[in-house]
Amino acid sequence: MKGTILAAGLGTRLRPLTYVLPKPLLPLGEKTILERIIEWLRAHGIREIFILTYYMSRMIENYLGDGGWLGVDIRYVRYPPRGTAGQLYPLRGMVDETLVVVNGDTITDLNLREMINFHVEKSADMTLAVKPMRTRVSYGVVEVRDDGVVKAWREKPEFEYLANIGVYILEPNVLKLIPDRPYPMNLLVEELLSRGMRVYAYITTATYHDVGTYDEYVKLNDLYSQEFKKI
Repeated sequence: MKGTILAAGLGTRLRPLTYVLPKPLLPLGEKTILERIIEWLRAHGIREIFILTYYMSRMIENYLGDGGWLGVDIRYVRYPPRGTAGQLYPLRGMVDETLVVVNGDTITDLNLREMINFHVEKSADMTLAVKPMRTRVSYGVVEVRDDGVVKAWREKPEFEYLANIGVYILEPNVLKLIPDRPYPMNLLVEELLSRGMRVYAYITTATYHDVGTYDEYVKLNDLYSQEFKKI
């Protein structure tokens, strides 16, 4: 089983930091975002890793090299950003086994071994990791019938939902369905469902951080920096 890290984006939500460094090389404490993702993959038995790059790709390649110093084997594929699924297009002829895919801005302690076992047990074509979350609406929510009659008023209610956390497991047959154009992951899922293929959600309560946003990056970097100070 191989791993893939999506690391081609421009990191626009993290500007001005990403004017000088690609997002995956921004630090989280004493290590970069990419190092932490690679170490997470390695800890769960993934030693062969594709890194899909584009923006400032040479900086990423020069920094990580072949991955030997991290205990993994890294291969780079340069390809313009085409969305989370579209970015995988060039792997169609390169991968003939199950593939673990993780967004280049996802930091999580998800038990990947358990997710892989779930994927295999379900004979899934694709499995995505989701986490239960709650969001509070800042307004009063009014439910109205078609004729305008008010049915209910809920003041600043909370809604529960399952959020995608940017970790996927795909079979090779799924890669063959990705077109050579911008293609987000949700469209790939919809295509698989329309074909009657087996798509499963692995529900986890694991810690998850999207470091693609400035506020979340700063918060998580502060957390890792505090740990580093204890050394």
